[in-house]
Order: sequence, then C-alpha cells, then structure tokens
Amino acid sequence: MTRDTLFSPFEIIEGDRGKGLVLVADHAGRALPDEYGSLGLPAAEFDRHIAYDIGVEEVTRALAQQALERLAALGCTEGRAGPI
Repeated sequence: MTRDTLFSPFEIIEGDRGKGLVLVADHAGRALPDEYGSLGLPAAEFDRHIAYDIGVEEVTRALAQQALERLAALGCTEGRAGPI
C-alpha cells in the first residue's frame, strides 16, 4: 500500500495543451490520505482490484505517448492536423 504525507487525489502530466487531447484515468492509483489509515483492510488488499484498477495507469500513460507520437507524425500543431 502506498501512502503519502501530502496526499494529492490526482496527477497532472503536462504536455502540449494546444493538441486538444485530454486523457483521464479514474481509479488508477491506490494511495490514500493518511487520515483514512488502511480503511481497516489488510495491506495485501491494496494490491488487488478492490483498491485500484490494475494496469489503468500504465495503459493511460502508453496511450498518451502513442497519441503524441501519432499527432507529431501527422504534423499536428496548435490542435490542427497538417497535410495528410
């Protein structure tokens, strides 16, 4: 189980906002605010789907990288596709 002293319920990964694409991954992490403790659950439960959607963070990050690469290959700038 991962717990942070300064809990942030979301993460913003900066990119080129001009591309017009936003990816959201809900339930991707398993961190809890310290005041929640362990919710009365054994630590092993935080490695299961009960705590988070397993693989969602990795898939979303991979999709974001692929999208950036494809947009660049299409010559997209400032949210507009270039010549195809």
